[in-house]
Amino acid sequence: MAGFEPPLSFAEAAQRLPQQNDPPVTSIRIESDFLTPEEAIPAFVPHLPTIRSLSLPSQIARWLRPEHIGPYVQHLEFSGRHDRKYWDNKTVTLPPATPFANIESLSGMSYCYRIEARWRFDPAHLPNLRAIGFTFDPKRQFARTLRELHGLIAVSAASFDSIEELAEVLPRDQIVSLTLCWNRTIETLGGIEQFPNLRYLKLSSLTNLRNLDAVAACRKLEFAAIYRSKRIERADALLDLPALNRLEFDGNGNDPKQPTWQCLKDGWAARDGNSGRKT
Repeated sequence: MAGFEPPLSFAEAAQRLPQQNDPPVTSIRIESDFLTPEEAIPAFVPHLPTIRSLSLPSQIARWLRPEHIGPYVQHLEFSGRHDRKYWDNKTVTLPPATPFANIESLSGMSYCYRIEARWRFDPAHLPNLRAIGFTFDPKRQFARTLRELHGLIAVSAASFDSIEELAEVLPRDQIVSLTLCWNRTIETLGGIEQFPNLRYLKLSSLTNLRNLDAVAACRKLEFAAIYRSKRIERADALLDLPALNRLEFDGNGNDPKQPTWQCLKDGWAARDGNSGRKT
């Protein structure tokens, strides 16, 4: 067929990687239905000194070893698009007794800011993990793993029971970034005061959240974002935070009839001459 070009082989793709004076390759996403790392990951990947982020198919996770990804990758992400087992329980299992000392960030597929992955791994084998996104498993078994991830500074948590629960299992004095998603029960941000060094806060799909009064304790907060949380009646505590310099909220995903958002927009525009930002 005229104009049709067959897909590149791994070898051809490697030859087309940027050469000297071209922008460096820092991130690669691999989509594959192969079942082993050797089949799915091109042989050149471990030898790219500029690569920092790698997205892999979740079905190969349980057989992954450091030599498959090389010493330069710092962020690992797993996609379950070709993994039927992942469709059933959203679980990604990393291999036992295999250390990934260079990995600082672990993530999975996301939906409306919710990281869907449920993780199974030995925390001792990710000693330098600094950031993680996850959905809690129904039995909350992952809480035991979180207690042993002492280096975390950034967390994206979905389907949690309460903010107090998260504060109990996270190194709360170290946490600077929190994304809280998919909770249908909490009405306030009670417990957020237990993260005294929080600088970035994102809230999404907290469908029964009524007020943000507790955020007044977050005196170091620099960025706040609110999406798909329709019942919030009071958010003005954000306007009194001295360090806050960026504010985002979704006027469509949040209830457009709720006066909260117009008041927040007007208040933000008036504060220190800022112009309100609505996304």
